[in-house]
Amino acid sequence: MRLSPPTLLRAPAARQPPAGDFLGAHHPLVRAIHACAVVAHQALAVGITLAGAAVAGACGAEWARTVGLSALIVLLILAGAAAELHQRKRQRALDLILEGRERLPIAAIRRERRRLLDPRTRSLLAASFQTMAQEATSRPKMVIRASRPLFDVKVVAGVAEELRAVARLLGPESESARGVALAERLVMDGMASPLYGHNIAALREQLKRIRYLLSP
Repeated sequence: MRLSPPTLLRAPAARQPPAGDFLGAHHPLVRAIHACAVVAHQALAVGITLAGAAVAGACGAEWARTVGLSALIVLLILAGAAAELHQRKRQRALDLILEGRERLPIAAIRRERRRLLDPRTRSLLAASFQTMAQEATSRPKMVIRASRPLFDVKVVAGVAEELRAVARLLGPESESARGVALAERLVMDGMASPLYGHNIAALREQLKRIRYLLSP
């Protein structure tokens, strides 16, 4: 049997082991990856239906408008579901990085690791820590209610030097995605983060852990 030139030239694609091989079929990240794949497959099918309805409408088919509108609505719903699932997948990948499993050969974890170690991500995080330390230690005595920061000024002022130390460690030499992830979660977790609470001991302990993870 003679093979066509494209078949002869095509190199075999490297197979990445499924996430379930490392984490088990019921792990939250594995379920999120599977759900994303299902929604993507459904969106493709609906997209094909929408394209077919557009062609049929151009040819004068009376049913095309109704079918096309229904397909468009379903596609918009699937887009919303896909966005939510993508965010869930990112969070589960971040959870694994925070557990110290950033080296797992899983695409979702690799993407988050690249994002965390990107100089722009680290630079923005460092600027956040520097800004908070500056605001906490140099705010005027008279503070307008609308301009009050989200954090407890006294608590953050008490750890200003630790905040600046973390900012310095988020420099180019940082290779710990786990440390960057913990620093990011400290800033982004809102009221669940000790950064926005009133317990200086808890915040200092978290900053100590971040500095340890980020240290060369």
